[in-house]
Amino acid sequence: MTHKADENQGKMENQGIGKDRGVSSGAGKTWALASDDWLRSVRGTLAASTARFYGDRLGVLRAWAASEGVALGDFRAAHMRAYMEMRALHVSPRSGRPLAVGTRRMDAMGAKVFFRFCAQEGHVPRDPLADYRILKAVQAYVPVPSEAEGARILAATVERWLPAKNPNARLCPPKRRAFFSRRNAALIGGLIQTGARISELLALTLADYQPERGRIVIRESKSKRPREVPLEAAWVGMVNSYLAVRPRRSPTDFLFVTDAGEQMVVNNFRRQWYADLAFAGLPRYTLHSLRHFSLTCLAETNKWAAQQIAGHRDGRTTDVYLSHNQAHLKAVMEQAAPLGRLMVNSRSEKARRKRLV
Repeated sequence: MTHKADENQGKMENQGIGKDRGVSSGAGKTWALASDDWLRSVRGTLAASTARFYGDRLGVLRAWAASEGVALGDFRAAHMRAYMEMRALHVSPRSGRPLAVGTRRMDAMGAKVFFRFCAQEGHVPRDPLADYRILKAVQAYVPVPSEAEGARILAATVERWLPAKNPNARLCPPKRRAFFSRRNAALIGGLIQTGARISELLALTLADYQPERGRIVIRESKSKRPREVPLEAAWVGMVNSYLAVRPRRSPTDFLFVTDAGEQMVVNNFRRQWYADLAFAGLPRYTLHSLRHFSLTCLAETNKWAAQQIAGHRDGRTTDVYLSHNQAHLKAVMEQAAPLGRLMVNSRSEKARRKRLV
């Protein structure tokens, strides 16, 4: 899509349509120059996954602007409203459904950040979206597995590779079965134990895994702030079991690798995740559901600790991740017993009065 935008932009400029107005001759005057400048800045200051996300958002906006003949210097808030209307009508080819409100909101946020940068660097005379308001999105519902379902997921990561449990597993050589079983179990166990994002776990190196000190060091984080996460003995055992079958001649030092010893890609592992869920007969939870599950369990014990382990600067961000554990709420209610204690006090008072009489 970005390539198409570049082609269209070139045609427009040749026709004199895409030339920006009101910008000094020394400044970058095209979408391509401004976006390349901005993406270099983003890559140098944000996590790689965040930089890719912004790049994708900008690519869609550039393609739309090219198709509409809107030059960079001519872009206004009215164009942004038209662009957002187009995005609201867009149907995702993957899901067959309209884009989620949260996705469209991120489109708008990316555009605002881009044009603020363009104004600061002189690519446009002023920020056209300075007063553009982004509607607050309704918090998305994230389904979270129960404890029983979490146990079934862990079991499925192993049993799916056992011929006795899954006849199709015989099609895979024994060594590869052992590798996939142990690696996938260690990854899913790590998501549950650490509350980390899948991208953070896949970015771990062998040096970041420090069982002798009882911790992992997450360096590639969304907040760009490294953090230490303590380890459970159960997960250390899972990781050590995986390391015993990890390719010895891997060309990379990433902790979790493919069976060929190469760096893992999130989307490829996501297919393994969905296969495990299908084998377990469970709904299509997301990998991020495990982060919600983990942080909820941690917050039930200590909310401050959950915030630190999650890497959140603001405790309100941690609140967004907490799900309603009905079993925990019921236990708290039974322990507090606001109505019961009043009734007990009432009965005790009546008994005391009878003794006085």
